[in-house]
Amino acid sequence: MKKTFLVIDIILLIVLILVFAIPLSMQEIFFFHPNSDENSYIQLKEDNTFEEIKIQLSNGKTLSGWFAYNETKEKAPLIIYFMGNAQNTSSIMLSFKYTGCFDYFNGFHVLAIDYPGYGLSEGRIKSDDDFLNPTVEIYDWAKNNEYVDKDNIIIMGYSIGTGAATYLCSQRDVKGLILLAPYDEALSLYNKNFNIFYGPLTNLTTFKLRSKEYAKSIKAPVLIFSSKDDEVISYEFSKNLSSNFSNLEEFVTLENVSHSLYLSRSNVWDRIKSFIHDKVSMN
Repeated sequence: MKKTFLVIDIILLIVLILVFAIPLSMQEIFFFHPNSDENSYIQLKEDNTFEEIKIQLSNGKTLSGWFAYNETKEKAPLIIYFMGNAQNTSSIMLSFKYTGCFDYFNGFHVLAIDYPGYGLSEGRIKSDDDFLNPTVEIYDWAKNNEYVDKDNIIIMGYSIGTGAATYLCSQRDVKGLILLAPYDEALSLYNKNFNIFYGPLTNLTTFKLRSKEYAKSIKAPVLIFSSKDDEVISYEFSKNLSSNFSNLEEFVTLENVSHSLYLSRSNVWDRIKSFIHDKVSMN
């Protein structure tokens, strides 16, 4: 009888391994979709408002991205923007230019750096460390840039980038944090799509991205946007995250806004503008 139970246990174990093999093997693909845009890159190279940036990381890899100067090209406050998935900084910066988004950042410089494997950035995201650790080196590079007012840096993240932004703010002092469509942790995103990772099975997840834990140590004021109609990152995930900030200034609930349309709404940009200009001292 004991042998029978042992055989059954072994069979069940094999079945579980086979059931989970596909989703587990796809974790990196599920979370990160490297993207590049050669046409946008060429256009930015020809525009002297933008400077291509190369940041050498401590692991030997180089990250690439763009520094967008304000009107004066003098020392000024900075927005560091962490983009969403399947995006790249070339297309984001060009979009900001043509849609007038930089008008809301009036007086600020803007920095956006591609994640490892995105755009022209080297490397690959295979763990939390690959995604999160570079954010600190990006910040340190920015703080030492001659055009940046190091005492007036605001961090902004969208979608998957909210995890990077939140982690960074738990490691460095900043003037403010803006999150659009944030999540509380990777486990919520796993179960939204597979709904199998509970109990001991949580140990099978590669990415943790525990934004709700990083949030607890952040002292900077926080502005959050979340939509009840977000089909990618559920509203409840954003609400769960928000409860962990000690200095949440406002949680803005949006209606009839899908995941890709947060930055297409003028009311979102108006609130971002008032937040960033309230938090920094413009010289």
